[in-house]
Amino acid sequence: MYRTSMFLLALATFASQAMAQSSPTGNEITIQLSSAKPWVDTGLDLHSGDLLKITASPASPASSACNPAGSSPAPATTDALPLPTAAPGALIARLHGQTSTPVLIGSGRELKIEEPSLLLLGMNFSGKPSCDGAMVVKIQNTPAASAGKETAQQVSRGQQLKSQLGTAAQVFMQGQFGLGKNESGGSSAVTPGSSAATKSTEPATVLKTSEAPLDADLRKKI
Repeated sequence: MYRTSMFLLALATFASQAMAQSSPTGNEITIQLSSAKPWVDTGLDLHSGDLLKITASPASPASSACNPAGSSPAPATTDALPLPTAAPGALIARLHGQTSTPVLIGSGRELKIEEPSLLLLGMNFSGKPSCDGAMVVKIQNTPAASAGKETAQQVSRGQQLKSQLGTAAQVFMQGQFGLGKNESGGSSAVTPGSSAATKSTEPATVLKTSEAPLDADLRKKI
């Protein structure tokens, strides 16, 4: 029972490591977004087909710290927000300059870029911010040329992992319970009549007697 549990634990560890190795890297940057500045230009030039992954978290554990998910909305002020459908203080983005319509990012979101863009990040405020501090924002950009390739590699690595886990499980079961030994043992067993029949069908050795005459003295003794 102990050996089985350890084996299953080893399989789970191997699978998690393999999956971690198969995740795409892309180009990642980290910025701090302050509530004192309405919009920040990330400096990323995006192209059609790029895959953008954005994650954010509060820079401080304080209760008054800005949260990328936003705070409870105040009904009297939401209409004046850059994005009225999102909570005040939520992380938002613009892809086509200051006049473009913002999109909600929140704590995390993936965006597929449809046309060349410039990424701007900001908080959903109009006027004085209702929170303090900053947000830590991580941006991972996977270029269009490698996005499809990395997806295919993930599928291939997943299939390879599945095959390796299956082989490891089969080897463990054979060692633990002796499964598969009968088949290998049976192939080496002697088939009735095989080697025995071979020996019995071998021609017998014929003894030949000499025709030379015996010595005279020897014949007298016989």
